[in-house]
This record gives sequence, C-alpha cells and structure tokens, in this order.
Amino acid sequence: MNEELDDDEIAVLVVAAIISLFAAIRWYLSVFLAGSLNCPPKVRISLLLTPLVCLFVLFLALNRLADHEVRESGGLILLFLCVGCVCLAATAIFLAIIGISARDDAIERGNPAAAIVICAAFLAITLCFAGANIGEGGTIWTTIGPAALAIGALFLLWFSDALFADTTDIITIDRDVPTAIRKAGFFVATGLILGNAVAGNWVSAADTWNDFLQYAWPALLLLIIAAFTNRLLKLRKGSIAWLPAIFYILFALIALRLGGHK
Repeated sequence: MNEELDDDEIAVLVVAAIISLFAAIRWYLSVFLAGSLNCPPKVRISLLLTPLVCLFVLFLALNRLADHEVRESGGLILLFLCVGCVCLAATAIFLAIIGISARDDAIERGNPAAAIVICAAFLAITLCFAGANIGEGGTIWTTIGPAALAIGALFLLWFSDALFADTTDIITIDRDVPTAIRKAGFFVATGLILGNAVAGNWVSAADTWNDFLQYAWPALLLLIIAAFTNRLLKLRKGSIAWLPAIFYILFALIALRLGGHK
C-alpha cells in the first residue's frame, strides 16, 4: 500500500523540504568554501559526511522500525527525512547560540575539538528523532509531537551542560580535544536516552508524557555526572577522554536496558 499524502502531510513536506534545501546549501557552501587555508581536511570531511550519515541512520529507522504506513510510503519517508534535516539545521543554530559555531570555530579556525562536538550533536539529534519514529501512530503529529518534546529536552540538557560544566571556551579557544570527546559522549548518550523515551506506539498525549518522565530521568542524572566530571578534569591537559565518553554511552545503554528498552 502506498497511499497519497493528505493536506497536512503535503504542507509539512513542502515546508520542511524548503527549509532543508536552504539549510543544506548554506551548510555545504560553508564547508566547501570557508576556511580554505585554516581548515584541516579531516575537519572538513567530517562536516561533509556527518549529515549524510545521520540521514542514512534515520532512513534505516524509518524503513525498518517506523509505523507500517510510513514503511510502505515513499512520500512519508521523504517527509520525515526532510523533517530530520530541519532538526539538523536547528541543532547547528542551537550550538552556535551556546557558543560552538560550525562556520566560525570548526571551519574558519580549523578547530577539530569543535568539529567533534558538532558531529556528535548531529548524531545525537538523529538518534532522538529516530526514536520518535519508532512504533505505530495515527498521524504524522503523533511522531512530530513526541519528537519536539524529546528534542526540546535534549537542547535544555545541552544548555545546562554548557552553563554548569563551563567547557565551551575550553573547546572553542583552547581547542581541547579530550573535553570535546567527553562532551560528544554526553551528547550521544542523552540522544539515546531521550530517543528511547519517546519511542513506542502512540496511545495518547498523557501516556506519551508519562512514558517520557518514566524513561527520560536518567538523562538528568547523566547531566550531573558529566558536569561534575568536566569540572574535575577542566583544563587538565592530557586528561583521559575516552573513558568518560564510553561510560556515558554505557550508562545510557544500561538505563535503556534496566528501564525496559521500548
């Protein structure tokens, strides 16, 4: 079955496609043209490939785990891929607001630490949005609504981390890669937790909210752990980076397992 899109779905698809097109043009022009002398090839390549990898991950989730009507409709898959692009664009804007700019820091200044954080944030938001697409739902709004809830919570956690952990300058000015790796691990872990919190079949708005509170609270605990860890290791050159990042992700996976992976 491959039903035609209804009026709401067509409107969302058109708006999301237009925003995605402009965002993609702006992103790739920046990556290709800006910072030609200062940007290391590995930074440029990572920024070129990460959005494509994220969309591929989202496509797999839509094709295998989404509502059967989505899996059987090329139009709906395209719609949610475009909405996913909008989420990536919103993430780039949000990161700039908290002080990590893809253009200014990663590209113009050739900062690998900033690139690590940006790529991780893109992956995290993709996991979060993909989670909202898992399960059965009556309309596209039963996906977009929970996704907005999870992404809003994700941005709030990241803003709190930037505020309390005080690592933005260490990443953008000191170019400290260990700090960036720890923050990347925190980003991906929170994306996993909150994506799981909005996964599953749609029942009602009240049930969605209750499930979110039940499954999302480990992300708040992880915020406290990450903020404490970053303050403990602040400006400690050569500090262990991978172990905290791996711990954050393992923490998220254990929380999913113990809380009942939806």
